[in-house]
Amino acid sequence: MATEKVPLKQIDPAGAANDDVVQRKAGAWVNRTIAQLVTDIRTVLDSVYQAAGTYLTSANIEDAINDGTTTKAPSENAVFDALALKQPLDSDLTAIAGISPSNDDVIQRKAGAWINRTIAQLITDLRATLDTVYVQHSAATAANDFLVGVGTGAWIKKTLAQTVSILQGSFDAIYAPIAKGVTNGDSHDHTSGDGATLKSHYPYVCHGNDNTIAGAGSPTTAYIYQGMITGPVAAATSSLVSVSGTIKNLYFRVVGTQPASGSLVVTVQINGVDTAITVTAAAGSGTATLSDTTHTAAVTAGQQVTIKCVNNATAASINIRGISMDIEMEVFP
Repeated sequence: MATEKVPLKQIDPAGAANDDVVQRKAGAWVNRTIAQLVTDIRTVLDSVYQAAGTYLTSANIEDAINDGTTTKAPSENAVFDALALKQPLDSDLTAIAGISPSNDDVIQRKAGAWINRTIAQLITDLRATLDTVYVQHSAATAANDFLVGVGTGAWIKKTLAQTVSILQGSFDAIYAPIAKGVTNGDSHDHTSGDGATLKSHYPYVCHGNDNTIAGAGSPTTAYIYQGMITGPVAAATSSLVSVSGTIKNLYFRVVGTQPASGSLVVTVQINGVDTAITVTAAAGSGTATLSDTTHTAAVTAGQQVTIKCVNNATAASINIRGISMDIEMEVFP
C-alpha cells in the first residue's frame, strides 16, 4: 500500500465552498476563500509596488501622459491619443532610419532601395539628364568661343573668326558685302548701303568731228581736243583736271574702214605720259565701238589729260566719230 500523506488528512473538504482554495496557514492546510487569498496577495504586492489603499482607481488615473509623472497612470484614451500622433510603421522610413550618412549626403533611391549618396554621386546622375538638355561650359576652350547649333539638340564650338564667317554668310544676303566694318578710305561706291567714302563718276566726252588722221610713211600722231582732231602738239590740246580721281572706262567709236597697212591706236595720257588705258582699231577693221574697261589711271587735281591718236597706216585712218571716258571722284571722304 502507498504511504499515507499526513497533510492530506488535515484538509477537511466538508467545510469547503465553491471557489475556495487550499492554503497553508499557521502550519496547517486549510481551505480559504478567494477574498482571504486576495488579502494575503495584496499584502505582498503592496510591499513591492505601492502602499496599501492606493491601487489604480479613478483618483490615480489621468486622461493625459505627462513627462516626469511617476505616480499617475494614463488612461486608455490618453494612450490611444498619444499613439495616434505617432508615425505609422513604414518600410521606407525604417530603411531611411537605418542609413548612416555623412555631412552633405543626400538620400536617393537606387536599385529599389533608399541609400545615402555624396554630392558628387548625385551630380553624376543629374548630368546624365542635364547634358542632354543643356550645354556644358567646358565645351568652350578659349576666350570669345561660341557654341553653334548643328542640329536638333547638338552643338559645336566655333572660334570668333569661324562665327563671324557664319554670320557674314547671312548678312551678305541682306546687306552689301563691303558695308560691314568699312572705314574711311575703303574702296566702294555707297551702292546698296555701303559706307565710308562716296564716289561720283564724271563723263569726259570728246568727238572727232568725223575726221580722219592722215597717213604717212611713218606713224602719224594727232590729239583730240574739244571735238577736233588737232596737230601733234600735246600740250596745246590737254584738258586740265580740277579734282583728283581715277580715269577709267575708255570708249572709242570709229566708222568706215581702217586701212590694211596699219592700225589706229588711241591712248590716254596724263601730263604727256602714256597710261595703260588704250584701245586699238586693228588694220583692216571696220565700224565699231571699242573699249578698255580693264585699265585705270590715277589723276591729281592740276594735271593735264590728253587723248593721243596714232595712225600706223600709210593712208588716212578710219573716221573717228567720238571718244568718252569716266573720271571717278571722291566727293565725300
